[in-house]
Amino acid sequence: MALEPPPVAPQITASAASARRSGWASLRPLVLRLHFYAGVLVAPFLLVAATTGLLYAGSFQAERILYADELRVPVGEAVLPISQQVAAARKVHPEGTVSAVRPSPEAGATTRVLLSGVPGVDKDHTLAVFVDPYTAAVRGALEQYGSTGALPLRTWIDELHANLHLGENGRLYWQRGRSSAFGRPIPRGAWSQVPPHVLVPLAAAIAVLGWFVPLLGLPLAAFLTVDIALGEIAYRRGKRTYPSAS
Repeated sequence: MALEPPPVAPQITASAASARRSGWASLRPLVLRLHFYAGVLVAPFLLVAATTGLLYAGSFQAERILYADELRVPVGEAVLPISQQVAAARKVHPEGTVSAVRPSPEAGATTRVLLSGVPGVDKDHTLAVFVDPYTAAVRGALEQYGSTGALPLRTWIDELHANLHLGENGRLYWQRGRSSAFGRPIPRGAWSQVPPHVLVPLAAAIAVLGWFVPLLGLPLAAFLTVDIALGEIAYRRGKRTYPSAS
């Protein structure tokens, strides 16, 4: 019985392989050029966000130094009643109405008496009157913004990070992560609400997208993926969990 030779796998001809290589070679410059322009387009946004974000991160410590006279006092023997501290603040600043009081959070820290409706103060801001909790002496008054008690320096940096001090046009240029690619608001602290079973697939999606879509590249792919994911999370959960970020 004659043995038949084993089947021979079809071989790719040299001309076919050459044609494939020449096809990619002709496409590669276009892909690289598109990748370059994508980087040039996105890099300014990332640079602005990173730089202003770094400034904002350091603004908390900077405020403690710049406003040390208003924020810190020598530790006394006993803390006076809040009513007496508020009365001292109102004696120096009778304008507006008392909207809140933040008692001294620790030894050596001043009490903040917050006044709203003060002439010359932005309607979304309050005037914080700093009172020595041990002597009821008024240490000064500064405009304050937000639930974190941002004073003028941090407020200025916050607005720089939010809109580059360009108003609505600046907000549209870069929205400080407060809106996603779909325009849905992302409240501050949204990351703390992202469960681990979401973060792991999100990281995997970033890696896969950056690897298989060379036009975007990993940094831009990560930015877009996180932006869209946080927008979706905020849309589904943020409104029930956080106060408005506006």
